[in-house]
Amino acid sequence: MADVKCVKPRIKPGAEYNKIHLRGLEEEDAYYDFLVNDGQVASEYAKHVRLSGGLFRNVTFTDTVLESLDLVDARFENCDLSGCKFTDSRFERVEFIGCRLMGTILSDSTFKDCRFDSSKLDYAIFGFSSIKNSLFVTSQMVNCNFQDADIKHSGFETCSLIGAQMSGANLKGIDFATCEIDGLGIRLEDLRGMIVSPVQAMELSRLMGLVIKD
Repeated sequence: MADVKCVKPRIKPGAEYNKIHLRGLEEEDAYYDFLVNDGQVASEYAKHVRLSGGLFRNVTFTDTVLESLDLVDARFENCDLSGCKFTDSRFERVEFIGCRLMGTILSDSTFKDCRFDSSKLDYAIFGFSSIKNSLFVTSQMVNCNFQDADIKHSGFETCSLIGAQMSGANLKGIDFATCEIDGLGIRLEDLRGMIVSPVQAMELSRLMGLVIKD
């Protein structure tokens, strides 16, 4: 974890005073340096929307599908994005703090310098995504899906990854030692280079068919 350097979002101070509502989004809409506060984004569908320099506070996203979203330099605080779909998208220098992303579909996307902190990501889908220089901290991630994800220079700290699916993911050098990984869905070949605690190593040894005898 110590060597993971996650760059924070670059948000201009003036964004605090530019309060907007995201409604009626259309293809290739673009918004810069703004605040969405105590509101709802409901039943929106659009492709290739660009959101840059945005602050989202206490916002609920409902039945929202933003495909090929370009999200840069943004912070989500206490927001609910559960069940929404953001596939084939780019997330760069984005923070999710105290958010709910339960069942959120984020597959086939790229994540760079992103941070998920104190959030709930149960059943969230990151499959086939590229994740670099990103952190998952003190978050609940039960049964989330990272199948075939390319994870590099990233970290998981004190997260609950019980039942998470990571089959085919690149996990070399990724530290799971402080996380709960019971029932982790993983193949034998995916174990190479993973960083785990001694107790976790004993649990994972079952995948190798080892019988540990006292």
